[in-house]
Amino acid sequence: MERALDGIRVLDLTDVKGAWATKLLADLGADVVRVEPPGGDAMRTLGPFYRDQPGADRSLTYWFYNTSKRAITLDLAAQEGRASLLRLASESDILVESAAMGYLDGLGLGYTEVARSAPGLIYVSITPFGRSGPLASSPATDLTLSAMGGMMHVTGNRETPPLVAFGQQTYHVGAHFGAINALAALRGRRASGRGQLIDVSIEASVAAFIEHVNMWYLYSGRLAKRQGSLHWSSAFKTFRASDGYVCISFFHQWEFLVAWLLSEDAADDLANEQYLDRRWAVRHLDHIIEVVGRWVSGKTVEELFREGQQRRFPWAPVHTIEQLLGVPQLRERDYWTPVVHDELGATFEYPGAPYRLSASPWAISRRPPLHDEHTREVLGG
Repeated sequence: MERALDGIRVLDLTDVKGAWATKLLADLGADVVRVEPPGGDAMRTLGPFYRDQPGADRSLTYWFYNTSKRAITLDLAAQEGRASLLRLASESDILVESAAMGYLDGLGLGYTEVARSAPGLIYVSITPFGRSGPLASSPATDLTLSAMGGMMHVTGNRETPPLVAFGQQTYHVGAHFGAINALAALRGRRASGRGQLIDVSIEASVAAFIEHVNMWYLYSGRLAKRQGSLHWSSAFKTFRASDGYVCISFFHQWEFLVAWLLSEDAADDLANEQYLDRRWAVRHLDHIIEVVGRWVSGKTVEELFREGQQRRFPWAPVHTIEQLLGVPQLRERDYWTPVVHDELGATFEYPGAPYRLSASPWAISRRPPLHDEHTREVLGG
């Protein structure tokens, strides 16, 4: 069956900052060719490793970000390697890179130079701060970009220093914007016939992604604060049940929640009429949290989730990854995707897509490439 991006060629010159963008395109059917230096991509050295045995083809980080791609080796420091890349660029639709500012320009492989031989190419540059401005050439990490983009300020508990979100969220946000705009530019090329440079700032991507923090301050001057596991709207909180954690809503069908508490003699004073006034209730939220938390602590996660859902409360268990693998909803939708690693004689489950395309399905078309696996196939000779 035809894939959504069949026939689209993408050159992948990214590191961990941008590899998610090209993975999204590859799993949608694009022919993504990952360009690696002699000796292999630095991402191949990142742990953890399969069975804790380091090796160029055993990095689980590399596996995760590089499904459905091919990999070639090019020495871009050599004239022959640069010439090969320019030839590939002229045969490609999209190039995605996340190199340090000025690196590819210094090799004669920046957008201006590449566009001369590939005027229809969409050149996506994902950098920490974008290609202009006083910080354009500054180094950064996921941690520092989370801090500078405003995300850290609202993450964690009020009484403790700000926290970084788990994983590499800033890189993923920037990569999402990179992939989305690459597809938009591809659509625009149909009308103009021209490619273009897409300049993605990860810092700006994070600043655009902090939702209510922007709205509150820009439109009302209100400064959002860290609230731990309490949702910014004060409507939800994570509580400790007898055997794990569960997310509980307060004001969604408040009267029905109070009725449930009353039926178990656990409502304290929450049945008083003052609590029907949302503003009054929010001012007394600490007391509500105390009463509800005491009640939750005597129940299991499963009974709270099951009974809450029956009462139409949007409650949910906090799953560990081990529990997530067994969630019936994800299994029913075939979210976990088996991928055969023929080089290891084993099959592994990979995270799948959170969406379904009815006519041009998403799929992991191949396992992550081995080092130098497709050089001859792509370059010929």
